[in-house]
Amino acid sequence: MLKRPLMIFPWVVLCLSLVTNYYLFQKAIVYYKALNALRLDPLESEKGGGGQDVESRVGKRPLIVFFGDSRIARWRPEPDVAGCTFINKGLSGQTTAQLKLRLKKDVLSCSPDIVVLQAGVNDLKTIGLFPENSKRILSECKANLYEMIQTLKADGIAVVVMTIFPTGEPGFVRSLIWPQEIDAAIQETNRFLLKITDKRISVIDADSVLSKDRFIHPEFEKDMLHLTDRAYARLNELLRPYLVELSNNLR
Repeated sequence: MLKRPLMIFPWVVLCLSLVTNYYLFQKAIVYYKALNALRLDPLESEKGGGGQDVESRVGKRPLIVFFGDSRIARWRPEPDVAGCTFINKGLSGQTTAQLKLRLKKDVLSCSPDIVVLQAGVNDLKTIGLFPENSKRILSECKANLYEMIQTLKADGIAVVVMTIFPTGEPGFVRSLIWPQEIDAAIQETNRFLLKITDKRISVIDADSVLSKDRFIHPEFEKDMLHLTDRAYARLNELLRPYLVELSNNLR
């Protein structure tokens, strides 16, 4: 009676192995294509950003540009600020180094009055892959953020910086490449940002509003790195008073 199941078992294992390897092969192709696409277009300009009607919005005042990674790119709707025009220039997966490179082309070229900036998690999450470079990754992330802030300020733009949003708790598999050093680096970067004091620069502590026990509050977590609509609604409540005051000062 046991002989037949024992004969079938190796075939089941073989089939599962083939399916798993096919899946991993397809994922490898996706990542390989993405890597080479990034080499061809380091700024990922083909992704665009801001929608189809960006040109029609440029020139309208006050103009507010949202700039950052996927957490900015997914920000919908914008805060309800009467009389203001919004452009979203967030791009998924981008690091502060990439953002710094496209700052002039994608932001300064719009001549915004106000820029809302949030970025850094895509830099710091690589600490799990390159632990030997953790200090350099953290240092360059902070330096890139500071340089972008100062560039915007020098161009006469009011800057609203949001601290790096908290992440979800990594599951077992992701925890293999997500050590506690990443969370520590996020917190250190946020402390660095909160120390910036300048009348043209506003720093909002979004982390303290969205987090619970080190990680993002469950009601705000869409996945480990991204936010729910409720989270964006809460961020709009947090951000709106700053934008109202800054835009009123421009009129």
